[in-house]
Amino acid sequence: MADVYKSIVDSHHYMNSIVPEQIQQQFKTLATNNDRIDFAYSFCKKHNILDVGFSKKEKCNMKSLELRNKGNAMFGAKNDLDAIKLYTESIAYAENGSSYLGLAYANRSAVLFENRYYEECLKDISRALKNNYPQDLLKKIVGRQKRAESLRGASKRSISYCDPPPDIPQQKSPYCICI
Repeated sequence: MADVYKSIVDSHHYMNSIVPEQIQQQFKTLATNNDRIDFAYSFCKKHNILDVGFSKKEKCNMKSLELRNKGNAMFGAKNDLDAIKLYTESIAYAENGSSYLGLAYANRSAVLFENRYYEECLKDISRALKNNYPQDLLKKIVGRQKRAESLRGASKRSISYCDPPPDIPQQKSPYCICI
């Protein structure tokens, strides 16, 4: 992470026309995390600040469907780790607010439920319901939700299926004007 900060700080020496306060003000006006990511990505690309070796992927419901179907095959074969990865990728490709997004969250919740990650399962069910999960399948997911709620206290799982977030220092960073 220090390399990223150093790269940004070093690049500011070559960008005399860019005023950090103006960038900060523009950033503050952005309403969503997607807008903030797009802004940061475009800014870094425009000014050749970082080359982190990633590309921005466009949302595509058909790609989301393809990945979800592959996840279904993995889940059916009891290959739960690959199923979770494919469902997560399906979520990333699904268009915001689409039923594809709701279905991908619901499918991932099934894998989480089967592996007794009830808290995470319930979070994905909530996300599915907020993202146009099909009404004709509602009974299925609501049943899973009730079972997960009743079992979550009984679960002996003490770990999460993802790493905990890193600690963020409370002191101001000399490398970033916004912290």
